[in-house]
Amino acid sequence: MTADQLTDLERANAVVRAFQTACQTADVDLLLTVLAPEAVFRSPLTMLTVFTGHRDIGDLMAAALNTVKGIDYHTELGDEHTRALFSTARVDGQEIEEVALLRIDHTGDEARITEITLWVRPLPGATALMNGIGPRLLRGLGRTRM
Repeated sequence: MTADQLTDLERANAVVRAFQTACQTADVDLLLTVLAPEAVFRSPLTMLTVFTGHRDIGDLMAAALNTVKGIDYHTELGDEHTRALFSTARVDGQEIEEVALLRIDHTGDEARITEITLWVRPLPGATALMNGIGPRLLRGLGRTRM
C-alpha cells in the first residue's frame, strides 16, 4: 500500500506513534516532523501562554524532554482526528501522570498534529516539571531570568 492509499486512521496512527517515539527518546527533530507548521501547544502550567509553531514548540519540547524521564504511554483513546494519550513519567524523582490531547489534521496525503494540550498531575510532580523546564527554556532563549 502506498502513502496515498493509506486511510486517515492509518495516517493518524503513524503520526501518533512517531509523536510517542519522539517523546520517549527526546528526539525533538522527529517530533517537529509530525507537527503542522502552525501547530499550537497549550501548557499544563498556565493558560496565559500558548506556544505556536515549530520554533517555539521545539524550544519548549527540548526543555521538557530533558526534564521528563521514563515516559511510559499506557492508554490511548480517540480516532483519526483526536487522540488522548495517557502516560506516566518521572521528573526529579517525582512521579507524574500526563494526558496529552492531540488534534490531527489531514491535508492531502499527510496527517499532522495541529494542537497539543497537556495536563499533568499531581501537584508535586507538576511543580518539579515547572522548576525543571523554566530554567532550561530561559537558557535556550538566551536568558537566565525573566
